[in-house]
Amino acid sequence: TATGRAAPATATSVEVLRGDRVVARVTYDGASVDDAIASAVFRRAATELDNAGLRAVLAVQLVEVQESRARLAAGQHEERRRIERNLHDGAQQRLLALALQLQAASVNGSEARLREAVASAVAETRLAVAELRDLANGLRPAVLTDGGLQGGLEELAERAGLAVTVDADLGPLAPELEETAWFIVCEAIANAQKHGDAHAVGISAHVRDGVLAIAVSDDGCGGADPDGHGLRGLRDRAEAIGGSLAVRSKRHGGTVIEAALPCAS
Repeated sequence: TATGRAAPATATSVEVLRGDRVVARVTYDGASVDDAIASAVFRRAATELDNAGLRAVLAVQLVEVQESRARLAAGQHEERRRIERNLHDGAQQRLLALALQLQAASVNGSEARLREAVASAVAETRLAVAELRDLANGLRPAVLTDGGLQGGLEELAERAGLAVTVDADLGPLAPELEETAWFIVCEAIANAQKHGDAHAVGISAHVRDGVLAIAVSDDGCGGADPDGHGLRGLRDRAEAIGGSLAVRSKRHGGTVIEAALPCAS
């Protein structure tokens, strides 16, 4: 069709082939046009019909890429705002209050007051460090820095609120690739828990022919919407580094999320 989608077959449509591939479906008035003439015209037009279909598909893909980039830009802007809010409302305010508290104690001069201020400062500093660590984890999860994607997947399995098995044997990978894969698996597990009512999840991650293949399969109710906000965001993440992501429901219940991420990214 003009939107690059496969045209539906009807009772009166004739398939136009180029080689063994259907490139168009055409309807015509068989009462006024000879079938042999129509078939000859379709054969001559097959190349141009094929080209028209390819142009339509490319136009659709261009629109999808533009929409994906716009969503990523909006997401990045919102993420920056979130980080700014977290810094301002959390660690920044805590550290400012700590500085004022220590300053007041130094002016007071009382030994008891100083001891109390130091004890409070230690507790407040620990909280500030924890908040900053959490913020940093949102940008680059510490578990990936320490143990790579292999360690990150194993850590996810340990702290998940359901049974998770990991089938992976991964070496060092590019940081951006590890982060993308880790966030995809995190969201897949969260969806299985929140929306799929799953009790078990299986994670598979292997590098084959220069591509990191990831599959997250759960035993939930299935029916995940591939165009939902969360899964669409994961697809954008995968496509941003040249990969792809697919979502399908299993025949007997459950959802499988599969990603193919090029290791050269």
